[in-house]
Amino acid sequence: MRYQSHQVYHIFNQGNNREKIFFEPCNYEYFKAKLRRYVCPNADLLAYCLMPNHFHLLIYTSDLSVQEYKNSGLQNISFAISQLLSSYTKGINRRFNRTGSLFRSKTKKKDGWNNDNDFRSIAEFEGKALSHVENVYALRVFNYIHENPVKARLVRTAEEWVYSSAREFSKVEEKPLCNIERAKYLLGV
Repeated sequence: MRYQSHQVYHIFNQGNNREKIFFEPCNYEYFKAKLRRYVCPNADLLAYCLMPNHFHLLIYTSDLSVQEYKNSGLQNISFAISQLLSSYTKGINRRFNRTGSLFRSKTKKKDGWNNDNDFRSIAEFEGKALSHVENVYALRVFNYIHENPVKARLVRTAEEWVYSSAREFSKVEEKPLCNIERAKYLLGV
């Protein structure tokens, strides 16, 4: 996957044949630990939702996210996502005495500024007042990600789903994975 600097991306994947990727509550926490280890140091996590058979991430890339910095300890975001999924799969395979891939072979991503009315880069965005951000695809994805468990009828409100950043934005979660300030700035949430 190729990424560009100063972009918002919606990243998602699901289990092979739509099978589960999270089998017990501790699996969700394990995935979140992997997110914290591999993704958070390399890009700003704006939103996430972990569902029984798939996940959604909304990230913002910086200059460091799209380049490899061998001496800095940071990774290219594409490599970081790959590490996240492969290390999670290895852990699950060990835990459940299984073999093979857990996720579909291609992790998908969509450009968060893909609407013609959206701002194409942070440089363009910084010149605009937040009140002008109305029909931004990234904001729609942010809301979609958080409403996913509600639409699946797993919970009544987004904040009830403990495996989502909705709790972070409602201040229920004490140690957020997301960069709340960046999300507020970019999306006006």
